[in-house]
Amino acid sequence: MVSIVLATYNGENFIKQQINSILAQDYQDFELIIQDDCSTDNTVSILNSYSKLDPRIKILKNERNLGYTKNFMTLLENVKGDFVFLSDQDDIWVKNKISASLEIFKKHKDAELLICSDEDFFYEEQILPKKENINYHYVYLPEILWSCSYKGCNMCLSANLVNNLLTEASKIDYIIAHDWFILCYAYCTSRILYTDKILLNYRIHDNNTSRKELLGNSKIQSRVAIINKQKKHIEWICKSMSSLFSVQDIKIIKDYLKLMDKRQKILANKKKFSAVRYIPELIKWNKYKKISKRIYGDIYMLFFEKNYRKCNNSNKQVEKK
Repeated sequence: MVSIVLATYNGENFIKQQINSILAQDYQDFELIIQDDCSTDNTVSILNSYSKLDPRIKILKNERNLGYTKNFMTLLENVKGDFVFLSDQDDIWVKNKISASLEIFKKHKDAELLICSDEDFFYEEQILPKKENINYHYVYLPEILWSCSYKGCNMCLSANLVNNLLTEASKIDYIIAHDWFILCYAYCTSRILYTDKILLNYRIHDNNTSRKELLGNSKIQSRVAIINKQKKHIEWICKSMSSLFSVQDIKIIKDYLKLMDKRQKILANKKKFSAVRYIPELIKWNKYKKISKRIYGDIYMLFFEKNYRKCNNSNKQVEKK
């Protein structure tokens, strides 16, 4: 059996589609545990109607609003499955998300965290199609630092990993984000496997930050804000989880923080000639393609921000139609 944990808060607009996609899975031996974080809309009523129809669905209700991180972390305390899937309230699972994930785990028994790929869409409009090569690779620290964006809804964890990270979480005063904590802990203690197999349709809408970051990333100011948000996540590692990382890992983390500081200052300056200050960083981080790609993106924005703005405005116009 597998466990699926789903955290809800004011999700009445999309929760039915998410639950229906889970119930329609080609693997049916699961429990679905849903915890509502004091919704003020019709979410709880919808959840109750589903739980009456399917005994696999268990509904939990928080007495006070915990926020999405604590909501997910407390959900994990209730699982019984051999593997645990995290689910947001507004996505749509591909029909074989569970079965395909379990098949991958069978082939890679040393991995305890699997991260699948997804496709983004605005409401019902599909965007950003990805080529699915069905490749697999283990995730290493520079890739984690680059992204800060492996989302919980893309994760499947072994029961052993869940038990161990809950023990570790009890020692930490503050967890900045449940998926970031899971990612960092799994990197330090086990193996993380990533597949570009698309097993999830990730919804982007007015009420989630992904939409704002995707559309707002055209402006230098928004890009600086995103860098600052990522910095906070990485600084949290140094403060709360440094004992789990090797000395070499900590050095990489601190070097990457310096890079992010430099990127913020250069972008805030908004002067094209400032781009030359990126040259030493491109040399240093060149072997990490995804990190160097971010630097090239900064340079492009310094020179062609107007083009980014035009693209951003056209995206908004398309969305309104």
